[in-house]
Amino acid sequence: MGVCLLYPAMKRRAFLATGTVGLTVGTAGCSRLLGGTTTLGRPEERLDDDGREKHLVFREGGDRIAVISLDQRTHPESSTDSFGLRLYVAHGYGGDEADGPATTVDSFRFDLRAPPASVKPPARVFLASPEGGPWPDLTFETVEDNWTRIALEDVGELGEGTIGLTTIVDPLDVAAEEVGVRAAVTLSEGGIGATTYRAEANTRFEPILASDYDP
Repeated sequence: MGVCLLYPAMKRRAFLATGTVGLTVGTAGCSRLLGGTTTLGRPEERLDDDGREKHLVFREGGDRIAVISLDQRTHPESSTDSFGLRLYVAHGYGGDEADGPATTVDSFRFDLRAPPASVKPPARVFLASPEGGPWPDLTFETVEDNWTRIALEDVGELGEGTIGLTTIVDPLDVAAEEVGVRAAVTLSEGGIGATTYRAEANTRFEPILASDYDP
């Protein structure tokens, strides 16, 4: 499948060709029963790798429940050039990053806009074809004020492991000096009386140019 270019303000499913890294997921999880819902507080924001990675760490009672990460994959020569940006949701599933309860991702939503606010059309955002699965249909469309939305309301059996989304941000008439990100993730524990967690955050990511990156 090739790259399909569609303009802002139109519903779109513009996927990069299969072969790039798409969604990384775990295997089947256990069934879950509804319990109480806890809305997690404002996350701790942490920059790594000289600004190439931004992590939003959500905690509850001292336990790390979830980490939403933005990971710049390529370095543009200028802020008008395209670049790769990968989105992650890590959570408690027994891996090295888990110090809280075991959870499963039930749903996620990422809204992106580069720049976060402008009169002219913002950058186009492309999504790598999902790998693994089978996957339910992702919502991938333009919503209000030309934000690009990537969402899945029912992750199902795929939510046990880390979720990863590979995107390409392709600026149009306005330099993409910042990427606005609105994220919302729902996770739940397994078993009777399980707790459901809601993690939400708005943040901005500043891409690192090739001239500013010293590996």
